Amino acid sequence: MKKQVSIDNNHLIKKFFRSNKKNESFIRSEIENHLITLIIQRPYKIKSIPKHYYDGKIIYEYKIPLDGNKNCRVAYIHQDDDHILAFFISNTTVKQEFVKLLRKVSAVHVD
Repeated sequence: MKKQVSIDNNHLIKKFFRSNKKNESFIRSEIENHLITLIIQRPYKIKSIPKHYYDGKIIYEYKIPLDGNKNCRVAYIHQDDDHILAFFISNTTVKQEFVKLLRKVSAVHVD
């Protein structure tokens, strides 16, 4: 069975897309339609965030190139064998700064 990828509908995702309306459909498509391919064909693009967990699951992140010099970074988890959930997106692409923002997400636990 093929894994299903979804984007959480939390307030942080809504806030991100409100400020990134121009790229919303592209970003959603990249996550929902291309993340599985990226994991299989280019796994070196995916990084775990050591000692950080969301809903008890290891957090992974990757970068999506947008137009010009603009990018966004996406955090996701493998909810179970069949489902991946993207729960945080940010235009902050420096990993260290991205992780600082991620720590503020209520369901993120740092070990």
